[in-house]
Amino acid sequence: MRVFIGIKPDEDSLERLDTQAAPLRREFPGLNWIPAQNLHLTLRFLGEMADSAAKLVCDRLKKTPPPMAPFSVQVHGMGGFPGRSGLRVIWAGLAESSQLKRLFDWVQERLVEAGIPRETRPFHAHITLARNRRLRNTADLEQKLMTAPRRITTFQVNTVTVFQSRLLPEGPRYSALEEVSLDCA
Repeated sequence: MRVFIGIKPDEDSLERLDTQAAPLRREFPGLNWIPAQNLHLTLRFLGEMADSAAKLVCDRLKKTPPPMAPFSVQVHGMGGFPGRSGLRVIWAGLAESSQLKRLFDWVQERLVEAGIPRETRPFHAHITLARNRRLRNTADLEQKLMTAPRRITTFQVNTVTVFQSRLLPEGPRYSALEEVSLDCA
């Protein structure tokens, strides 16, 4: 099964994100836009793994809940990750947050306990809005992203979720395998 660990913003925040992305969706229909119900913050993509490995990941996360209270994160601006011929991923960024970094580190530690190596790339907190597979000249898109509103929304991080991702003809479908609440102590 395909697995990732992430954070799902609340419905109101998803709606605000969707509203902010709407003008870009209209202007750049050639991008593969992520439906609002699928928007999330990925803490770690694990990819294909056996059911038993996914269960072990869930067990490790449940066994030692995050040692932190729920906290807020601010969705702040839009941007893109470059590819060979322009932007390949369009995202909404998250303002720097020591709590979010601590949560990412906690996930890393639990995964190491489950026998999964640490992520070697730096953590860049973002919510993917669209993927680009066809648009070659992205200069106009880059300009629009630079002028997008800086403060988009704020949402509360209460849980970390282990998601299963099923790739279907109509697009991916995510389902929660495990939800781990942040410790309020």
